[in-house]
Formats: sequence, C-alpha cells, structure tokens
Amino acid sequence: MKELFLGEYIRQERLKQGVTQEQLCEGICEPITVSRMENGKQTPSYNRIRAFLQRLSLPDDRYFAVLSENELEIKGLQDEIRADAVRFSQAVPEN
Repeated sequence: MKELFLGEYIRQERLKQGVTQEQLCEGICEPITVSRMENGKQTPSYNRIRAFLQRLSLPDDRYFAVLSENELEIKGLQDEIRADAVRFSQAVPEN
C-alpha cells in the first residue's frame, strides 16, 4: 500500500476540485498554513484538518487513515525503540 501523506491528499483533492489555497482556508486559517501542510512542514490541529476535509466535501473520518510525514517518522522511531527494547531485554541475563 502506498503511503499518502495528509498534505498530499488534501492538495490532490483541492486541485481536483479547482479550489485555491485561499478558498480552502477562508475563515479557518491563513493561506501559509495550508501551504505548509501541503508541503509536509506543518500538521494543523485536528479541528482545522476536519474543517479542510469538510470544505472539500470529504468524510472527515479519512483523516485517521492518513498520516503526516512527521507522524509517519514518529511511528517508525517508536517501532525501532520497541524492537531495541525487546532485543536488549533478551540480551541481558536475569540476576
């Protein structure tokens, strides 16, 4: 399964519908926030993401299936830490 980042998903949907960044963010936030989100530099709050999805007439439950680049990186690091903890606990003899 291809990983699709939140900003990429919103950009694709926004462009498909012919919506500008300014139209998408009107009354929600500044256009720079949308730009940063689409470029993976910022993850807006859940309420803003939900507002963007609603403005694009998309179900807001899709957010839970979409990760930002930062969230994906954090998940990868957490997985590495768990794996290292298991290896460490198996390598250290019990007293």
